[in-house]
Amino acid sequence: MSSDPAPEWSRPVRLRPPPRGDIALTASPAECAALARRLGLDGIDSLAATLSIAPAGEAFDVTGTLTCALRQICAVAGTPFPATVNTPVFLRLVPEEAAGSADLSAALAVTAPVDDADEFTFAGDSADLGEAMAQTLALHLDPYPHGPDAQTVRETFGIGGDDQPAGALAEALARLRPN
Repeated sequence: MSSDPAPEWSRPVRLRPPPRGDIALTASPAECAALARRLGLDGIDSLAATLSIAPAGEAFDVTGTLTCALRQICAVAGTPFPATVNTPVFLRLVPEEAAGSADLSAALAVTAPVDDADEFTFAGDSADLGEAMAQTLALHLDPYPHGPDAQTVRETFGIGGDDQPAGALAEALARLRPN
């Protein structure tokens, strides 16, 4: 029995046989709120994905787009600000029993349309594409987001910007440079 909590945005999709055409996933307001809490966001206003699935030997390739309107917390000012994620998706769904198999990895390397596909495992005949999209969203969030108030807070408290050297080493280097 798994002790993992249920995913906030669960969308199990049957892979065998693979679905025909595009799959549209849209998170409900309650799912958006729960996922925002998990990801440490101020909120998610909308979250959707349009995906297609193609068999790739024992695995499946998932391609499409992920779109999200969200509110992040500025790492400098601590205030929420709007942001968007609109990213292409390429995932590889690999059966749990074949994950890490050298034979499968070699076969997939030949058929992969991109080298840096995120790999997810699935059990049985279905995969949770909602959870895969939630994890994809997490990978595309800025870990140190800077909102519109960041520069004002820096100036107020005398904090240099990210592009300005600071500290003892920067001061020592400045003394070595001719004026």
